[in-house]
Amino acid sequence: MASPELPFCTYRFHNVPKEVDKTALKAIVPLHTDEKAVYASLAPDYEISRQDCQVGTVTWSTTPSKLKDLASEASGTLKVASDLAKSRIDIEVPMQEVAIDSHFRGLTPLSADPVGDEQAVDIVAVTGVGGRPFMSWQHESGAMWLRDFLPRDIPAAQTFTYGYPSKLQRSGSRALLFDYTSAFLHELRRLNSRHLPTVRNDSSTFLERVTYGGLIIKQAIVEAAAKPEEYGRLLKCVYSIVFIGVPHRGMNTAALEEMTASEPTKDLIAELREGSTLISLLAEKFPNSIADMRILTCYELLETPTMKRTNGNWKRTGAPEMMVSKQSACLYLTNETRLPIHANHSMIAKLSDKRGSEYHSIQEHIASYVDKASTAIQRRLLKGRCGMALAEAYTLADFVYAIVCMVKKQVFEESSFKKQMGDELTFLEAFGGFLVDDELGKILDDPTLSAKYPQRICETLERLKTTFSSFASLAMRYHEPYQEVIQHGCSINPSVLKEERTTALSQKLLQDPEMSGTLLMEESLDAILQQCQKSTRRLRATMSFATLCSIRFSTQTEFERFQARREIQQTDLATIVNRQHLVRSTSQHEQQPLQGWLEHVKIRNITSDLKIKKFHREGDTHAEMVIVEYRSYNPRSIPLSRTPGHDHRTEVPARIQYLNNIKPRMRKLAGLLHDLSSKDSHDDGQSPESLALRRLNFFDCIGFLEQEDRCRFAFLFRIPRELSLESETKINSLSTYIENSNSSQIQLEQRFSLAYDFCRAVSNIHACGWVQKSIRSSNIILIPNHSSSKSMSNSNIIDNTTQLLPGEKEKKTYRPYLKGFEFSRPDKSNSSSSVDLDRQKNLYRHPSRQGAPTEYFTKEHDLYAVGVVMLEIGIWETVSTIYTSACRDARQGNPFSDAEKVQSHLMSLAETRLPILMGTKYAQAVRKCIGGFGIQQDDKEQTRLGLAFQQEVLDLLEAGLVL
Repeated sequence: MASPELPFCTYRFHNVPKEVDKTALKAIVPLHTDEKAVYASLAPDYEISRQDCQVGTVTWSTTPSKLKDLASEASGTLKVASDLAKSRIDIEVPMQEVAIDSHFRGLTPLSADPVGDEQAVDIVAVTGVGGRPFMSWQHESGAMWLRDFLPRDIPAAQTFTYGYPSKLQRSGSRALLFDYTSAFLHELRRLNSRHLPTVRNDSSTFLERVTYGGLIIKQAIVEAAAKPEEYGRLLKCVYSIVFIGVPHRGMNTAALEEMTASEPTKDLIAELREGSTLISLLAEKFPNSIADMRILTCYELLETPTMKRTNGNWKRTGAPEMMVSKQSACLYLTNETRLPIHANHSMIAKLSDKRGSEYHSIQEHIASYVDKASTAIQRRLLKGRCGMALAEAYTLADFVYAIVCMVKKQVFEESSFKKQMGDELTFLEAFGGFLVDDELGKILDDPTLSAKYPQRICETLERLKTTFSSFASLAMRYHEPYQEVIQHGCSINPSVLKEERTTALSQKLLQDPEMSGTLLMEESLDAILQQCQKSTRRLRATMSFATLCSIRFSTQTEFERFQARREIQQTDLATIVNRQHLVRSTSQHEQQPLQGWLEHVKIRNITSDLKIKKFHREGDTHAEMVIVEYRSYNPRSIPLSRTPGHDHRTEVPARIQYLNNIKPRMRKLAGLLHDLSSKDSHDDGQSPESLALRRLNFFDCIGFLEQEDRCRFAFLFRIPRELSLESETKINSLSTYIENSNSSQIQLEQRFSLAYDFCRAVSNIHACGWVQKSIRSSNIILIPNHSSSKSMSNSNIIDNTTQLLPGEKEKKTYRPYLKGFEFSRPDKSNSSSSVDLDRQKNLYRHPSRQGAPTEYFTKEHDLYAVGVVMLEIGIWETVSTIYTSACRDARQGNPFSDAEKVQSHLMSLAETRLPILMGTKYAQAVRKCIGGFGIQQDDKEQTRLGLAFQQEVLDLLEAGLVL
């Protein structure tokens, strides 16, 4: 709408030399004594071809005499050098013509580009029909808040105005909304691309002044959403929209229709009428395009004088009316914030920064958007890259699958390659659906989740794509889905391809020279499959911690609905989320003791506290062989006072309280172990990678017995399927293996494999939201597994178990199982801080957890113990032996006399002995665990730490597996 006339005038300057500052800019136009430049701005030109120039604005108290002959719709030029010489003799610039205008067509930068600021955003302000691109935002004081206040208060934002020919009278224009939208989108795309290919995200916030400006933005958003190949990146970069007096449901146009009755612009005004085709169409399509944007709606509270013709001129002197009602101005969306403005339609966007001005409320909202925009846009762009990489990887994997079907049909049918590659394709299909789903995609959009998570997913998918790169040239010639992805640069959702997997290829493929090479050799295909499985394993692990941070359920029904989704089932997230839900549940786990008794059997015990016995359940004639883990408690550990004459009866309740505390803890622990075990104890035809994820590497818990007469609990576990009790195989802890074997018997890759499987098991426990709290080599049990790694033509290609040869007559593989969960707990529940001076246990404990703990137990304390165990594996020597040797060799005092000295000595071993034995990467991983990962700020689930452990430990160990 038309802006009231102000005494101030503002002009725009293009092609300003970069040497010119604001003072020199104000002096470009010579002034009379009654003329004064009151405000000015300078900003680098966003046009790539004019990066050495600036764009400026100057506001004068009145129109300078030298510019009065310049019509408002025209442009002029000034000779910069000669004009500068008169006012700034210290500035030397070449003779250069500067363009000057007051119509502000196109984009005008009003503030400097915050180059190098990772939080930088662009704010683009669009005025309404009949308004002026600059004056529509200008206060009666002459200040324009987008230029003079907002850059000062939000330094990370660069502000722009966008102008278009919007005169309603004597313009001769027949332009409608679609005409303006096309030009606007073109300008925005040029602005958005100015920093490519740098890392800046160019997040945007749009400020819609009134009426038609808001509708231009709405139509631009709808059009961009309909053309993702052309405007997809631009749309992803829009984080928020601020609507100021925009008539979403139409406005009072009676006076405007009378004013334009004989003008071509009458059709333009008709589009603003309530119930118009344009208004209805945008109301239907726009909300679907802005679901992930933040909306601020400002609506007017005062009536506005209507347009009235007086002495042949139209002015706002008519009867006041409400131009845009609250009902029309508000969208009433869940992602919308509504803000009332005590002004009329003409003055709603002309803000000052004085106390009480609505500017401060609007500025606070915009500042909050700016704080979040960069990270959110980065996630969107990463998800777009993920979609592209996944589309390429999937179509190539599908092509390989089809080739093997056609060329090596007999071998293919008899091998496990078909099933395992099919499992990988199924996973990728579901993962593609996960990425594009509105509900599931929010897991990665959670602002509390580190942006490194979508970055890791993107990097993993890029790596997956390269796994199949040897088939890329063939696919470009013979595989249409891959050709479509590459040629159109579009992201395909693999979930829609499930029913369209390639079953036949052109017979010309068989005659292609590339087919005669080594592409289809079993070794090559096995290598491709294994690399593919590594990538999908990494995706599963990454998503485990992402869901831990982002997923919460308010009701059981909500949880069950989530679990039933195909994308959740086929990406194994159902297993992960179920564990997390079990650990978080406050009503869970306190299991009642089993009723029955244990019978001794003549089988060698595993460790001093881990036995194999026969369990007779009360009322059941069938007895079951079980593993029994005893956990003793000692009420007498609470000492009685030795003070003469002290009444010990007052301390007896303390011992009773000890029992009242320890028993519920043990019952809850047994219940949780049982619940987790019962969900993960069956194969169900799952792939090896899925099974590895399902199994938490602890024995399946049946329940527990209370043996009060012996002050202990007996936890009962099922015998693992891979353990044969009839064989003479020895079952030992890792510490026993290390102590009873020579390091020369254990090959380098075997140590890497053992360390990797162990670290992966701990990571899976942490992904549940749990900590183990008792990690040491004596609590790691190695169970023999009689299967072994086999080739494509056999039943199993991948086996994630560890091969050891200490004193064995034949080569076996082993799976590490963790025990010692007696102190384990959800990682945010109350942590025991009782004093424990056990020397052997303290060698694995973080300095802050030794003796009398000074910190609550966290995952970082678990990872410290992981580093100690990795050190033991690397040098093939227990930390107890290291301790004894150090004490014997020390000439002065005990090198382990305090906790910090223990840590220092272990770090020294990791820096000196370990690199020689295991390489620098392995030693680096150990030092990270023992010395800390340097995470300064983390979310409550410590998912940043979880990701750091994956990247800086698991990834390095995985790389070592191929040595």
